[in-house]
Amino acid sequence: MGKADKRQAKLSFSGGEKRGATSDPRPGDADAEEGSSEMSVRAMFMELKTSLAGIDAKLDHVTERLDRIRARVDDHDARFETLETRTSEIEDARSGDREQIAQMERLLEVIRNKNEDLEARSRRNNIRIVGLPEATDMGRMEDFVENMLQELFAGELSRLLVIERAHRSLGPRPPPGTPPRPIIARLLNYRDRDTVLRLAREKSPLIFKNSEINFFPDYTPGVQAQRRAFLLIKRLLSQDLLCYTRLN
Repeated sequence: MGKADKRQAKLSFSGGEKRGATSDPRPGDADAEEGSSEMSVRAMFMELKTSLAGIDAKLDHVTERLDRIRARVDDHDARFETLETRTSEIEDARSGDREQIAQMERLLEVIRNKNEDLEARSRRNNIRIVGLPEATDMGRMEDFVENMLQELFAGELSRLLVIERAHRSLGPRPPPGTPPRPIIARLLNYRDRDTVLRLAREKSPLIFKNSEINFFPDYTPGVQAQRRAFLLIKRLLSQDLLCYTRLN
């Protein structure tokens, strides 16, 4: 081997030693890095644990509030159920009440019609005298009306008329210059009442003590309203020259 070959072999050997020395890590550095990583993981774990503990506390608070809300909802459900039950009971009761009210209304209508009929029948013998001044009826009213009828219809009456009761319509005495109150007179006989009304129509206008007077049947307010409702029909029938008659 020449000198050049020995020099090359020496360089190769020296280079190999240097490369081997630089490639091997030191044991102390590896342990330090491992310890640092472990501490970092532990710190992260503790931080995560702390965060989870805070989340658990918040969840406990939320759960507590949800429990209270659930309790309120359950209470409201119970109240709503009670209200529905009571409402159903009230509706059932009202259904029966409505039927009873309808029956009472029908009964009231029957009673009202009967009362109207009885009042109208009780007035069948009455006459209403309108236009007689207040100062003319002196003394007993029944005697005054009997004498007035005899004077107005002298010779037209087949018998003496008997007045059971007679009085001015209820109410205060009107002041001078205003229409006088009508006189309500009840005749003993219904046929005498019809005779007086017929003669009053035939001899109209009637004058008694310088006052024009008129005779009318004594109808109830209900009958008067029914007759007023018939006025338009009577007018139309009269325009068409149609004959008609009333039943009462």
